Amino acid sequence: SRIVNSAQQQMAATLLTRFEQLRPEQDAIVALSRAGNNTDAKARLSGARAQADTLDALMDTLITAKMKLMQSAVDTGDKTYTRAIGMLAALVLLALLVAVVAATGITRPIVRTLSNLVRSADALAIGDLDQNVVATSKDETGQLSVSMQRMLEAQRSLAQSATAIAAGDVNTSVTARSEKDAVG
Repeated sequence: SRIVNSAQQQMAATLLTRFEQLRPEQDAIVALSRAGNNTDAKARLSGARAQADTLDALMDTLITAKMKLMQSAVDTGDKTYTRAIGMLAALVLLALLVAVVAATGITRPIVRTLSNLVRSADALAIGDLDQNVVATSKDETGQLSVSMQRMLEAQRSLAQSATAIAAGDVNTSVTARSEKDAVG
């Protein structure tokens, strides 16, 4: 809504016109009083007072109308603000939802791979060499999976050599995998 409407513009114009008509009357009353003609000044004063009262009433009406328009503007602003806050809250919730979905999408494969590696490591710790670890990615978890599979294969090789030696095959060779290999 506008702060000034046509009715208020008309009221303001009427107020200005009436004030301009009252001003010369006030000047005339003051001039009569200064000239010592108080009787004529008092006679004209009641007419000027009536005009001033009309101006006061017009001013009150204009002020009331302006206050209503301003309140309407405030109400509109409040509604707009409330809608904006609601939209902002909805956008924040949407962003949080997207973040949760993205975080879940990113972490789920990592957690799944790490859980499989933990199961394989726990099985290896109790001597179960029937594990296979498959690398499903080339990131750090994929690299860890490849290392875990190499470790399982090395343990299988050691277990085969130990089984052969235990069966009496003393020609079975155990090859060191590195200079730090405690078995070789």
